[in-house]
Amino acid sequence: LLKKKEKKMTPDKEKTFNNNTHLQFWEKGHKTKLTINGVEKKIPSVSVIPKLDNTFMIASRSARAVMGKKLIEKIDLDKTTQWQDVTELTDFIADVKRESEAVWQNMATQGTQIHAFYEQVLKSILGGANGMPSYPSGESEEAKMYRRIFYQLYDYSVRKIKQVFNVEELIYSNNLISSITGETMYYSGIYDNVVVHSEYGKVLGDLKTGTKRSNTSSFPITTAGYMNAYCQNNNCEPFDRLITFVDRESNPVEIKEFHYPVSTYETHLKIFQNYLEIYSFLNEKK
Repeated sequence: LLKKKEKKMTPDKEKTFNNNTHLQFWEKGHKTKLTINGVEKKIPSVSVIPKLDNTFMIASRSARAVMGKKLIEKIDLDKTTQWQDVTELTDFIADVKRESEAVWQNMATQGTQIHAFYEQVLKSILGGANGMPSYPSGESEEAKMYRRIFYQLYDYSVRKIKQVFNVEELIYSNNLISSITGETMYYSGIYDNVVVHSEYGKVLGDLKTGTKRSNTSSFPITTAGYMNAYCQNNNCEPFDRLITFVDRESNPVEIKEFHYPVSTYETHLKIFQNYLEIYSFLNEKK
């Protein structure tokens, strides 16, 4: 029997660092393939390393929170919601699940759209235009939500970003050594930007969206991983890091900054290296 050929997906980003090192990245699953001297190696992305390959549990916790909120919305708090039998109750729960999934998918789409808008703003500044990118029109609640966020994010950029060096660059690292095995550890990622901030000077920046309930503990760890790879690829010394966090639920929109000065870099990089060691161990092929 002839084996069915696997369909090869075109990478969303790829970059050649020198004549014998080529990096490819697929947005779906944040999968990365590094090819050195013709030898392919799958390596983890910065964004998944602190999760220690436990993305299912993280996603399920978030999904449960969304479903719980939707369940409360659907049930009449005056206790007029009644079910005649198990079938009616099963149908009700199925409706809640479908609506919850739609909310979950919409949250992911919102994050992608906000990120894309900010990327266009920074590219506009990089090109010297400083123009406002296009945004949704209409009177739907979603269109109003996007406009509310985009206006604030554009205003933030004009006030805070004085110069843009790079936007959405693919990087990789092979300069961290496992303290357990002594082997080289590889990883990659796409950092959002390197800009000059009005208060902090030159920073490696990353845009995040979420709510007041979002877990921000990984921010200094992931940015240290990006910084290490950036410095290796660009042969430079580390500098400050910055997370720009957009609260999607706030009205008016709140944009919060998480600033990590260069003095914290070595500590955060050691923590990132520990996560990378554990991640590598958990994903090691036996």
